[in-house]
Amino acid sequence: HVVRRASIGERDGLMHLEKAEAGDAEFLRSSDINCRFVNSATAPDGTLYVTDMYRGIIQDAPWLSPGPREFIKQAGLADNNQHGRIWRIRHRDHQPGPRPRMLDESTAELARHFQNPNGWWRDTAQKLIILRDDRDSVAPLLVGMVLYDQNALARLHALWTLEGMSQADRALLKVAFADRDPRVRRAAVQVAETLMSQDSALISDLQNLSGDADASVAKQLIFTLGLEAAESPESTEAIQQAARRHLGHRGVMLATAISLWGKTELPLIQQIHSGDAFKDLKGADPAVAAAHWSTILANWNRGLTYPDDMPDEQRRFIRSGEQTYFRTCVACHGPDGKGTQVPGTEIFLAPPLVGSERVQGSPETLIPILLKGLLGPIDGKTYQAGFMAPAEALGITRDDRLAEVISYIRFAWDQNLPAVSAEDVKRLRQQHADRAAPWTLEDLEKATK
Repeated sequence: HVVRRASIGERDGLMHLEKAEAGDAEFLRSSDINCRFVNSATAPDGTLYVTDMYRGIIQDAPWLSPGPREFIKQAGLADNNQHGRIWRIRHRDHQPGPRPRMLDESTAELARHFQNPNGWWRDTAQKLIILRDDRDSVAPLLVGMVLYDQNALARLHALWTLEGMSQADRALLKVAFADRDPRVRRAAVQVAETLMSQDSALISDLQNLSGDADASVAKQLIFTLGLEAAESPESTEAIQQAARRHLGHRGVMLATAISLWGKTELPLIQQIHSGDAFKDLKGADPAVAAAHWSTILANWNRGLTYPDDMPDEQRRFIRSGEQTYFRTCVACHGPDGKGTQVPGTEIFLAPPLVGSERVQGSPETLIPILLKGLLGPIDGKTYQAGFMAPAEALGITRDDRLAEVISYIRFAWDQNLPAVSAEDVKRLRQQHADRAAPWTLEDLEKATK
């Protein structure tokens, strides 16, 4: 029943929200039990819209114990539905701005809205440009904005619009890498992720950014280069250099731990464990930074053990798959592979991987599931998630990355099953290329006989 206003800042390298109103005051509060404030948005005229579901019940049945159920009956809350509303809030000194007429504007005219301080105008203009049939005609104008516009937000939106039009290239990104505003530099690093596999020279450009003075840029650089660190000693070294420059920044710590997952032999990691990395640390308390690093790196040990005769290359393959699993799969399947249980219920989001006949069976069955997704009841049970998204929807687009995570799933939790290869994934991707829909178990059984 409350809308809380918060100021957004950074504390110890992490985003920090702090209540703006003093004491018990709130930006908006209602004593009406039916008020259910669920969303807010900036309007085109500069006012604030607050969405109020205005409904008696918003909980799902599993979360309602007998006491609340009885109160709902007595108060008649179940009878209040279909009464949602939108609050329009403006400051008494604010004069609402003009009504947008963007559909009547040319594509080039839309670009001028990138300088508007109201984000609704910038975001909507960017979306409409990308949807226009003549969007390519505005590309030179957008390139000029990235190069010369004095407004950092305009440069930022122009860059992302070019990315959405597949018009961002290495030449443009090299300029953006040197932009005076860290938000633009960070965005340029993100945009580069989609182009790295096509232009290896771009990876070298990124590696040269390891000395960036802004921690937010360094954090994004570490994440981006982490996609290549397994295959590139140069990227691994650049990550270490960027991390050393911002050792006291919590965001950089987390990014580094993810991107260098399990690489205990690296000089930076050894220096962190010995304490040598913090001898000349500036801008942060060395003892506090060392404690944070110790806690974060402790997560590398999840009890995964390898046979003594397993080749180092295969260990790296599975370890990289573990990293991907904990980025994309753990929310539904759980850290122990037994599925994530909805708190307070007997309901699971997704089926267990431990003991699964599809995990323990032939990769000819398991790989297509991750390629196309899986729909419907599993072994006679319906899970709350209802649908397993295909790997590409989760950001796993490369055959070797998918092979790594499948190999981890088959090896972890004492299953110790053989790894699969990128060649296996590629072959089955081609074999099932014509299928667009997710599998059902019935379809999968027919296709893999």
